[in-house]
Amino acid sequence: MAAAEFDKLRNVGILGQGGSGKTSLGEAMLFAAGATQRLGKVLDGTSVLDFEPEEIKHRVTISTAFHSLNWKKHGITLIDTPGYAAFLADSINSIRAMGGAVFLLNPPSVFASNRNGYGHAPTKMG
Repeated sequence: MAAAEFDKLRNVGILGQGGSGKTSLGEAMLFAAGATQRLGKVLDGTSVLDFEPEEIKHRVTISTAFHSLNWKKHGITLIDTPGYAAFLADSINSIRAMGGAVFLLNPPSVFASNRNGYGHAPTKMG
C-alpha cells in the first residue's frame, strides 16, 4: 500500500462479554467484505478467527485474533477479542491498538461483572 493510502487504514476491535457473538459478528463482516469464501461458524469449528485447537474444542475465544478486510476503499484490521474474565487481560491489551471498537452486549446479562473490566480500560490507558 502506498504511503498516500495510510489514511485509509483502520484498526477496529470487537469487544463484549463471552457468548455475546463477537466472533460470529467478525465472521459475518469478513464474509460480507469478501475476505473469506465461506461464513465460518464457532459452533461448527469453521471460524477463521478461532483457529487454535483449544478454541475450537471449547467453542470460546481464548486469545485475540486479527484479520484483514477491505471495505469502501478502506483497509480494516479486525480485532476479535476474548470476552470471558479469565482472558480479559488479552482484551484490555488489544484496546491499545484499536482506533475504534464495536461493543456487543448480551441482553440477558447486561449487568455481568466482567463488563467493568472493559469500561475502565480506555480511561486507565489515557
